[in-house]
Amino acid sequence: MKKDNESKIEIPRMERGTLRVGIKGTTPLIVHRFADKAKKQMLDKQKGKANKGKEFKNPIADFIDTLYLMQPIDRDALIGQMENDGVEPGDDVTKYFKKIRLGFPAAGFKLAAVSACRNIDGIPMTLARGSFFVLEDTFGCVEIKYKKLYIREDMVRLNGKSADIRHRACFEDWTFTLNVEFNPVSLSAEQICNLIDMGGFSVGIGDWRPERNGSSGKFELIH
Repeated sequence: MKKDNESKIEIPRMERGTLRVGIKGTTPLIVHRFADKAKKQMLDKQKGKANKGKEFKNPIADFIDTLYLMQPIDRDALIGQMENDGVEPGDDVTKYFKKIRLGFPAAGFKLAAVSACRNIDGIPMTLARGSFFVLEDTFGCVEIKYKKLYIREDMVRLNGKSADIRHRACFEDWTFTLNVEFNPVSLSAEQICNLIDMGGFSVGIGDWRPERNGSSGKFELIH
């Protein structure tokens, strides 16, 4: 039974804003998705399964495994076609992916913008984290548009000790269109755009970005 002195509490509905932000790369973008093969090896080790030993490297297969695919593909057929054509590390492979949608994790753009709060006065990282979200297209990614894709080959050191060769996907002349949902009470559309722009300059996305002492994966706003 409701008491006379009880009052009804009304919580006003939260406002939600949306904006569409275009960005373009100012330096090459190196992507390196965690390969399914590596995940399986880790899981097998945790399950106590026998190690099959180190497999021979296949630069083309390793390159494809670093891509964020936004549609199913016949991986083995694509590898076979590229091998038959004599594709090698360093080659431009754009033509093989003209009809395949590729992307980059939506979360990566937000992380760059939030990390950029370190370089902007007045916007705490804790506030930025809950104030906006970059919406994904498919499989958690935002689709990339680009003019060139090639197989990048780098010498790396594992744990700062043993040397190894890595084959990764590298894009040039790339762009993204980001769909952002935000709380206009916490941050304005202009502030979010400034954070994204600063994130592209000081943090970046992908491997060897500024946040990781590199220069790749930098970007700027285009609209």
